[in-house]
Amino acid sequence: MTVEADYFIEYYDAAQSAILDERSSHMVGLRYGLADGKTHTLEQIADKYHISRERVRQIIEKANRRLIPLSYLKYSPTDPRIELCTYVRSIISPDADDFVDRLVSFVEALHLPSDSSLLSLIARLSDDSRRASENIRKAKKLLDEHACEKIEAAGVLRFGQLLASWIIWPKDVKKITQEDILSLKREREVVSQNTGHVGLMYSNKLGRDVAYESDMELKFLTMLENMQDVVVYQEQPLLITYGSGNSKWKYYPDVLFVYPDFKAVVVEIKPTFHMALKENLIKWTALRQFCVERGWGMVVTDCRHSIQERNNYPVYVDFASEVMQLLQAGPIDWPKYKTIIEKYHPCRDDFVALVLQNNLNWQLRPFRLSL
Repeated sequence: MTVEADYFIEYYDAAQSAILDERSSHMVGLRYGLADGKTHTLEQIADKYHISRERVRQIIEKANRRLIPLSYLKYSPTDPRIELCTYVRSIISPDADDFVDRLVSFVEALHLPSDSSLLSLIARLSDDSRRASENIRKAKKLLDEHACEKIEAAGVLRFGQLLASWIIWPKDVKKITQEDILSLKREREVVSQNTGHVGLMYSNKLGRDVAYESDMELKFLTMLENMQDVVVYQEQPLLITYGSGNSKWKYYPDVLFVYPDFKAVVVEIKPTFHMALKENLIKWTALRQFCVERGWGMVVTDCRHSIQERNNYPVYVDFASEVMQLLQAGPIDWPKYKTIIEKYHPCRDDFVALVLQNNLNWQLRPFRLSL
């Protein structure tokens, strides 16, 4: 079964922006992987905000209660909460016999870390009266089975060929030194759990545990582990500082790996929709400059496609023409953009390619698209 959930993020964010304060909204985004494509534990969020784990849980639960209306009759059909729930219900069909399968397909279509908390959230948004833990458990088991099947189906050899085609090499390619390889270490610690999609994978190649923070990272690391032409790799390998003056930010790319000829490649693993976000494109410009200076390669991927492929994707012409015409009059907010997607029904790849190909500025919170 395949369903499309291309604009869940935008519907969800519109509801967040209308109902929640910035602090609660950011906590929810971190918890479900909406902020950066990686789920964050309650402990990680608590550390970030210097509060207790229980307090984070309370804030997120309160936010969910506010976002999910108990009765649709109390609100206008155009209320962003109603639009969000209606959108989810229209895809999942909570009264259908195959609800669990549809729930799993919806979550897979999001290409986000698919732990039990996200499954539970989507079930609640669909107003599923059967959202007992048994349904969530079945859905989680099915998701894990699908993830294993996809890794096996991808094939190490084919993945290695794809990966090689995704690398953006600088004009002056240089070899990484033995000294640099020996100095590689995890620059940012990852909190390990026994459940969910944050954890440790033992590497026979490296002789140690390797930390991952999402399904996509686990898949990518598994492939590197089994690729004969990758001699060494390191998760969270670098700290890159970018910006100027008082506005400086820290950025930790996901992975660095080295080929037998000592050519090094830095990898950023992100869901497709994150490839169009302005904040990420700024960050990856800094990464590109970092790699050029060292003569290393660079990859931005969701483990299925690279950012170059999204940049070359054939955009739906009528959809693109109307968006670009509207942009001539000024930035587009979510209500304006929603009328366009309801008219043309573009897929996520259409939108990402439109942003990349036309060098547009897109921010999600709140939704704003501009030239």
